[in-house]
Amino acid sequence: MISSPDLESRLAAVEQRLTALEGLLVRVAPQSSEPDMAEVKRLVKDFFERNHGRRIDYLDLVEALDLPLPWLVEACASLEKEGKIAPVT
Repeated sequence: MISSPDLESRLAAVEQRLTALEGLLVRVAPQSSEPDMAEVKRLVKDFFERNHGRRIDYLDLVEALDLPLPWLVEACASLEKEGKIAPVT
């Protein structure tokens, strides 16, 4: 049988890990299932303008804008098609 102090210690460790995982989920999971694509496109275009002359990849965008990758891919594809940004590498 597990002693009470040992059980409490294990439960505290599990609670800490759960809290850490919840924090990750909040950062990784989109807050809404429907992005405001106009806003995502504006943010991407602004990022390109601020970083003119640099090769930009999706990792740069994810790190700078803290948005889900699928949203960024969709926004970039649209902006590239419109000729408003250079291709993302």
